[in-house]
Amino acid sequence: MTRERQGGMMGDGHVDFAAFTRAVAATGYAGDVEVEIVNADVWAAAGEDVVAMMARHYAELVEPYL
Repeated sequence: MTRERQGGMMGDGHVDFAAFTRAVAATGYAGDVEVEIVNADVWAAAGEDVVAMMARHYAELVEPYL
């Protein structure tokens, strides 16, 4: 089971976010992007740390391919 499947932080598992994001963008989708993390370890971390990490991961893994 990948970490994404377990609800880990985006980018910690095996999902090719560049390819996935390019495929979605190619359909013309320009709507919102939601990140849902269901993981007790992430929930236990300080909120500002989680938001900062998620923003970095998004900027590296998704935004360049939109």
